[in-house]
Amino acid sequence: MQKLRVSETMTNAPLILTLDCDMFSNDPNAPQRALCYFLDKDFSPNLSFIQFPQIFTGLNKNDIYSSGEFRRVFILGEQGLDGLQGPNYVGTGCFFSCRSLYSSPPVAMPSSDEFKVQSCLLSSKLVLLKAHEAACSEYEHGRKECVWACWCIPLNIYGLFPQLDLFYGKSLFPNASDPWFFLYAYILLSTYVLDFIEFMEVGGLIQRWWSEQRMWLINAISSSTFETLDFILSQIGCSAPGFNLTSKVKKEEKIKLYENGKFVFSIASPFFVSMGTIAIVNALIRVGGLDEMLIQLLLSGFIVTNSWPIYEAMFTRKDGGKMPESVTKASILLSIILFCLANFYFT
Repeated sequence: MQKLRVSETMTNAPLILTLDCDMFSNDPNAPQRALCYFLDKDFSPNLSFIQFPQIFTGLNKNDIYSSGEFRRVFILGEQGLDGLQGPNYVGTGCFFSCRSLYSSPPVAMPSSDEFKVQSCLLSSKLVLLKAHEAACSEYEHGRKECVWACWCIPLNIYGLFPQLDLFYGKSLFPNASDPWFFLYAYILLSTYVLDFIEFMEVGGLIQRWWSEQRMWLINAISSSTFETLDFILSQIGCSAPGFNLTSKVKKEEKIKLYENGKFVFSIASPFFVSMGTIAIVNALIRVGGLDEMLIQLLLSGFIVTNSWPIYEAMFTRKDGGKMPESVTKASILLSIILFCLANFYFT
């Protein structure tokens, strides 16, 4: 939203359209349809934006990157959020009311004079001052969107600590014979069963559901983790190093790999180091007593199953989408460090 508010300082138009550079509208009447709502005097005072659904083409059978199944978001999610400050903004294809970018609920404009074009150009100092004010995080105060990436913290914990404890024979969860075991089993199974039912209800495929839940886990231990670290560092006054992802695979080969259901890990990125580390830690476990360690064994087995494409990219693949050797070595080294720290703690 900061970018939208900054963009709004450069114009005094009442509406802003957000559209990704790789997206296009398949309905030439979309602006007219949006204006019908914004010009309704009875409806528009409580209207923040008009969101058009996204549709992706050229997806492979299993949609391995989970980039195209937005039907659940637009069909079930938007209806469920009705009444809870409205539905989510989903990135692109959206007409925004400028006044909604600054407050919730939107403040009614006192006069149409504010929308008149200024007779002179804004000075650079004035533009920078307004842009800095618009980008201030105070606008997000009290809104839960500010901490949406923090769900990566428990997932990283569950991806590392139970497995390290399992390796050294320490039990973290109730025994399989303990009645509390069924509480953990119920929470996990009910969550995944409900997610599966919702996905299938909007016409999804089983393979694509599996890809979606796997990418949800991958995003948590990669991009969301680094976003959270970047936020924490910025709050304490430290600057986080920036990096860009640049693919080293030719376009034709990348398309062929995608059509064959193969991930592309050819970039030497810290994202892949975190993924590789968790995959290796979960693979190097020692089987203990089933009664004491059953939950930890099942958790590790579940992560190993989801991490299978990562193991292939690190150790068996020879194509252009394999994991760089530097990333594999860094993941192994970091895994060894974690096991050494765990050994120091438990002994």
